[in-house]
Amino acid sequence: MESVTPPVGPGEEQTIRERLAHLVRAGGLTQAKELWGAVFEGPLNLTGTDLSGAALREADLSGANLTNCNLNGANLSKAKLSDVDMAGATLERSILDHADMRAANLRGANLQGASMMHTYLGGADLTDANVADVKTQSAYQSWETVAP
Repeated sequence: MESVTPPVGPGEEQTIRERLAHLVRAGGLTQAKELWGAVFEGPLNLTGTDLSGAALREADLSGANLTNCNLNGANLSKAKLSDVDMAGATLERSILDHADMRAANLRGANLQGASMMHTYLGGADLTDANVADVKTQSAYQSWETVAP
């Protein structure tokens, strides 16, 4: 199995995005689950990645492609998820409290039992999403939001 620590030469720095990409390729994603407050520069493509139980509190994943990702039980509270593509993703029992999900694509996503307290959903597309037992209080929607 490939090492999960990518080589970094003298004077070289490694961005969180590079480290995460390497961990995904090496199959060592369990070591990347603590990304509290991480900021990713440029579009991040993690299509189909298992991020179940990931600690992504306050992470900036704006514009990321998380299509068909497993985010069951992930903590995404206060995360920046505007323009993120989560079509077909599973987010069962995930925590999305105070998250910014403006214009997020949640088509066909499974949000069953997720907590979305004070989540901003302006312009989000929830077509065919499973929102059974979702906990909401003051979830902010705008007239552009497409609900199931």
